[in-house]
Amino acid sequence: MRSKEAIKRAQKKYEASGAIANATKSYRLKCHKMYDADIIAKLDEVGNKNGYIKTLIRNDIKKQG
Repeated sequence: MRSKEAIKRAQKKYEASGAIANATKSYRLKCHKMYDADIIAKLDEVGNKNGYIKTLIRNDIKKQG
């Protein structure tokens, strides 16, 4: 089994190669430790934060459409 560090290095190398640079877009979320503590706690307990956030957004889109 590969270590988390090895996986992170491989991912960073892949991203730096430019292979996915034009196919992806990144967003950054800043949370205030006091005012957003509930959001921070929830994201800390979720394993796949990217998938979790995408699911929430897609459910919202379905609800609106």
